Amino acid sequence: MKEEMYMVNREHKDRLFKMIFGRPEHREWTLSLYNAVNGSARAAIIPTCL
Repeated sequence: MKEEMYMVNREHKDRLFKMIFGRPEHREWTLSLYNAVNGSARAAIIPTCL
C-alpha cells in the first residue's frame, strides 16, 4: 500500500482551536477539554467581588 503525504496548515488549526477554546465566553468548554485530557473533574472557579 502506498502512503500519501498531505500538507497540513498548522496556522489554520491553531486559529480554529484558539477561536473555540480561547474566548472568555467559552470557559466551560475549555475546562471540559482540560478535564477530559487530564482525567480530572475540576469545577469552574467563579471570582467574587470583595
